Amino acid sequence: MIIPKLEKLTGLEIIEDKKIDTLKNQLIKKYILTSFDSGAYYIPQQQIFIRQRLHLTDSLLIKVAYG
Repeated sequence: MIIPKLEKLTGLEIIEDKKIDTLKNQLIKKYILTSFDSGAYYIPQQQIFIRQRLHLTDSLLIKVAYG
């Protein structure tokens, strides 16, 4: 399995890269992110290779607001 490292996240910073976990035949990869500015940030689709087969993640929109 190949999961590339998240890079070039505009407005977001990776604090921690958690280990891969499995749950009911699913692979779960978690990241702890931070941002120092309010706004909407987009994480594009990521390519993952499992058993030499390409899979794409969903894209993700993250909204950061400070009160």
